[in-house]
Amino acid sequence: MQNYDYIIVGAGSAGCVLANRITADPNLRVLVLEAGGRDLHPYVHMPMTWRTIWQGPLYNWMYKTEPEAYLDNRKVALPRGKVLGGSSTINGLLYIRGNPRDYDTWRQMGNYGWSYDEVLPYFKRSENNWRGESKVHGVGGPLQVTPVDVTHYSYEPMMRAAVNAGIPVTDDFAADPEGFNRLDVTVGDGRRSSAARAYLHPAMKRPNLYVMMNALTQRVIVEKGRAIGVEYVQDGERFSAWARREVILSGGSYNSPQLLLLSGIGPATRSPSTESSRFTICRASARISPNIRSSACSSRPRPRTPSSNSCASTGWRCSSCVMPSRAAARSATRSSPPTPLSVPGRSSIRPICNCSSPRGAYPRASGCPAFVRRKP
Repeated sequence: MQNYDYIIVGAGSAGCVLANRITADPNLRVLVLEAGGRDLHPYVHMPMTWRTIWQGPLYNWMYKTEPEAYLDNRKVALPRGKVLGGSSTINGLLYIRGNPRDYDTWRQMGNYGWSYDEVLPYFKRSENNWRGESKVHGVGGPLQVTPVDVTHYSYEPMMRAAVNAGIPVTDDFAADPEGFNRLDVTVGDGRRSSAARAYLHPAMKRPNLYVMMNALTQRVIVEKGRAIGVEYVQDGERFSAWARREVILSGGSYNSPQLLLLSGIGPATRSPSTESSRFTICRASARISPNIRSSACSSRPRPRTPSSNSCASTGWRCSSCVMPSRAAARSATRSSPPTPLSVPGRSSIRPICNCSSPRGAYPRASGCPAFVRRKP
């Protein structure tokens, strides 16, 4: 029987911090369950390859919205991390806290301890900011925060355009969240500073922390109205783990509410128990799952006229279409399709065309100059 003081479901941004802070007490045994695997791929740690690592299902849950009426009924991708560090391992590395009024609104809604003045000390404690110690920033924390290098970009012309449009320029979004300025990023020494790297990996050296990877939690075990453990599946086998103190759900804004519903906690009209006898409502709560908000990202496809090109029917354009002269020049210098680049101990890097799949389904197209990493 697996007995722990705390069970943390999800080794994402919150789960990594909790695992680190709780196991600082050597008398507490903590189990962390993560549905994904280790963050070992070199692209995970390279800031410029963030667009590559969430293209496939290895590190991403591959969630999508329902067809959006105002986006030509397209389904919009909702990337969520399925790996140690969660979404902090696959995101765009931007570091911004949000508007202080949002936190104050949460406090006014009854969430005690969540006003901006109350959470500010934790922001300062967490970061090692390049700006140095100040009223809104801290140094010496595990999370590395550095500025974006805008030397070779069109930052100055864009800033002048913003000023001409009446948009104020701010020196620091943490001090003044409204205005135009470059953003900070969670990068340290040229590597991504994810929650796993900042918090979890140092804590994994402690003997009282147990991390189970590729372990998908099925439900929270509730007895007499109290969460006492969880059921999870790993390598096709079902296991149970028991918590003497707390079961903490940190699976994110999608997976945590889903797990509550699967455990019979939530609105009775929305609970899976109304559709299947496998589930039993153990606690009815109308506050679970509604009113979710997320910042989906979408781009508008560029229409094309049908042609012999492979991406004509998709409405998307790859580099072969946008720059036909360059593609023709490359094809003329190659008598045969390029061979994969083999790296000892790693997967191959193959030439792959994205033209027929804007979401990275990795179709094969020999001779295309677009390159995307894939497994051999």
